[in-house]
Order: sequence, then structure tokens, then C-alpha cells
Amino acid sequence: GLRNADYGPYTTTNSQTLNEYLSIIPQAASVSASNNIGAHLSHRDQIYVVPFGMTTAEFIVLYKERKEMFEFVNLQLYEVIISDEKIDFYLYKKKLPKVCASCNP
Repeated sequence: GLRNADYGPYTTTNSQTLNEYLSIIPQAASVSASNNIGAHLSHRDQIYVVPFGMTTAEFIVLYKERKEMFEFVNLQLYEVIISDEKIDFYLYKKKLPKVCASCNP
């Protein structure tokens, strides 16, 4: 039944670019990722499918995601590392806490 199936929508020509982008994420880092890119990250100990983990994970990866999902990214907690509109890929990294220079005890 699948001999003549069209797999075009399920393949990507951006594999090299995606691998380069994903290589930025340290192996031990926790990640919240879109379901359609999660398989590339599934070997990790801490992997979440968005919207889960979008306030606790060290990185958020959105790939070919619905526009509504971007509203869940808290830009006070996360900074944009990659914003590639051409292939619809976005990588966010959790911001480091700010150190108060005048707070020395």
C-alpha cells in the first residue's frame, strides 16, 4: 500500500545545517524540542517535547513549529542563539543569572 507513497513532506534537504545547529548544544544539556526534531536529540538524559520543559530546560529547539508555540518561549529566561527563518529553525539558550556587582557582602 505504500509502494507509491509520497514521502516528500517527511524528508529534509537541510540535514547538514540542522546537524551543525544541533552540535552547538552540549551533550549533557537538557533540551525542550519540537516533536519533529526531537529524534535527533532523543539520546539525551533530559529531553522534553515542547511545550513541556520550556521554563526549565537549558535549551529550546523549535523546528517547523506552529507560530503559537513561540508565545511559550519566555524571552526573559531565554536568549535567541539561532533564528533561521529560511528553514524555520530556532534555538534558544537559557540566560545565565545576572550577578549583582553592588551586592558583595
